[in-house]
Amino acid sequence: MKNTSYLFLALTLLAFVQACATKQYDHTSWNTAAADSTAVPRQHVPLKMYDRNSKLNYDIANDRENLYVYIKTADPLTQTRISRAGMQLAIDPQGKKLFPVSIDYPLAHVRELPVSREEMRPARDPGSRAERRKQAMLSQTQMILSGFREANGPQALETPDGIRVSIDWSPDGMMYYEARIPFKTFYKEQISASDTLKPFNFRITLNALPSMGGEGFAGGPPPGGGGFPGGGGPGGPPPGGGQPGGSMGGMNSSLFVESNISFRMKLSHP
Repeated sequence: MKNTSYLFLALTLLAFVQACATKQYDHTSWNTAAADSTAVPRQHVPLKMYDRNSKLNYDIANDRENLYVYIKTADPLTQTRISRAGMQLAIDPQGKKLFPVSIDYPLAHVRELPVSREEMRPARDPGSRAERRKQAMLSQTQMILSGFREANGPQALETPDGIRVSIDWSPDGMMYYEARIPFKTFYKEQISASDTLKPFNFRITLNALPSMGGEGFAGGPPPGGGGFPGGGGPGGPPPGGGQPGGSMGGMNSSLFVESNISFRMKLSHP
């Protein structure tokens, strides 16, 4: 009986070790061209991952010198949430879920510019709304960095050492976020093949909009039974991105709580 127990324990440990050894992680995309500072380079390229709760498509890419983060959403409520309540991108190159490196952009400013009823209604002209939101984003001239080797705290949207973030809208109302983060600012000068053996941890945080009864909303709660219209039905849009505009039926209480998307990926190398 004792020998049987030892054998069972040994087999259990062996199965655990094998499971750990064979655990698979997605790899980042290899970026064959440097990001263009005047445009979002992957506007027309499908992004590999999709989060149904936040209605975000996202992807990570890299070359030897830089890490690239791409996010897009067609959902108007998610767009309002990002532009008004703010968003954070966090990275843990050691894969320990501590996320010591982070970029806050856009910054939260719901108190300075209350969310209006109009923003929560379906847009008759998505292009016109996109242009208005693009103009509103011109006031977002800073990001907040934490955990980097040199530049930290409030910074311009492009730092002297090459960290850059931007948000843009397409004519049909799709919102695009891009970040370029040089490895030298938080990890090493250039990555090598050995850096592809361990996963990086990433986290995207969407801050919560204030509750309808609190501060930050102009003119009281939006129409439609006293609640915000929610988005998305079962399944959500495919990983390449949904149709701009999103679904507006029902109430979406997730807008009023912080949302986190955490995932692990291994870097790519040619």
